[in-house]
Amino acid sequence: MSVVVAVKENGVVYMGADSQTSAGSYKEYFLNECGFKIFRLENGILASFCGNVGSKHTICSLENVFTLDENGNLTKRHIVNNIIPKLVAEMNKIGNEETGKIDVSILLAHKDSLYKICMDLSVLKQNTIAIHGSGMEYTYYALSSEGNVKDRILQALSSSAKRTESVSGPFVLIDTKKLEYEIVDMGGKNY
Repeated sequence: MSVVVAVKENGVVYMGADSQTSAGSYKEYFLNECGFKIFRLENGILASFCGNVGSKHTICSLENVFTLDENGNLTKRHIVNNIIPKLVAEMNKIGNEETGKIDVSILLAHKDSLYKICMDLSVLKQNTIAIHGSGMEYTYYALSSEGNVKDRILQALSSSAKRTESVSGPFVLIDTKKLEYEIVDMGGKNY
């Protein structure tokens, strides 16, 4: 499982995720761009996925689905009218998603826009923070507190890792302004 958190502040969306992938008792840590839980797309969108690993990898290969509108923006209208239909069509071609829902939740960020696509394909605009994945209930306090955004995100991820077996560092950070990954190893697993 995963935990991914996002904070929108001063016109930028900051995102952080753990690096552990688990299935049952199997655990692996991926510290390369192909294995990160937050994907940086060519058009500047950051996309993160929590849920079924097979669906996550399938969706990641569909970069052409995650587009911007005609003005170069990411809006709820564009997600509902363009991204969701393309996503469903592509997943139906593969045969994974026949029930009208997907088995991952998706966070999308671009510039100062932040949205969550839920497993039932509803789209929620996120005004200040967004969280999805395992152990997310342990992240709210740190994300909602005062202080440096990076410190709040690291505290949130660390809190989740301390209390949830399926979440562990090192942690991966990125934002919609710099679009550069940073790996933060705070020492040991399950901090």
